[in-house]
Amino acid sequence: MCRIALFNKESFALFGSVLPNLSEFFSFLEKKRGGDGNGFAVRTKGSSFVWKKGLPDKLPASKAAQEMQDLRDVGEWFLFHTRKASPGLPSDASQVHPFKMGPYILCMNGTEENLISLVSEMNISDTQLILTELVLKNLPPVFLLKRKSNFAGFYGSKAFLVRNNGVDMKLYFDESLNAVVFASEFPENIKAHTLPETFYWEEGYHVKDIVTD
Repeated sequence: MCRIALFNKESFALFGSVLPNLSEFFSFLEKKRGGDGNGFAVRTKGSSFVWKKGLPDKLPASKAAQEMQDLRDVGEWFLFHTRKASPGLPSDASQVHPFKMGPYILCMNGTEENLISLVSEMNISDTQLILTELVLKNLPPVFLLKRKSNFAGFYGSKAFLVRNNGVDMKLYFDESLNAVVFASEFPENIKAHTLPETFYWEEGYHVKDIVTD
């Protein structure tokens, strides 16, 4: 299992106030279920992207947070992933999320157990195989609902998130600020919202419509 955070520019008003500051939050996620590599993608004005990833010695969570913080004036949506390699899969730099191919920037939290034998032989991750299928078949991200894991990223210029089978995902939002933060988990003192066990969300959908508490 890995950890994911997907949040919009308005949510920077929350980090360091009602939420931990960004460096503390990313370090929290990394310590919980990460440590095999960190990566991020930021969609900026004009629908271009800043995209970076690396092993923890090259891109620790604190550095990823600082580089994303530096983009807050030009960024619109922000994606962070910290990887915990699934047993049997490589943990080298080539396997760090997010991955970019075709119209997608994609990261995953979970293990597609039915693919492990195949991807181990191919020396790639289950995420990479799934992404290749999406691109080659020209499939939109809603097709990820047939999988068992969580996915987040960008399709074209639009942010999206998929939750399957109750894999860890929570939401913190402030409607008055239009601030939205999806994350695999939050510190225990943060009252985050519960979400359906399986759902598809994309930018433009109101997050209130998927809250279940």
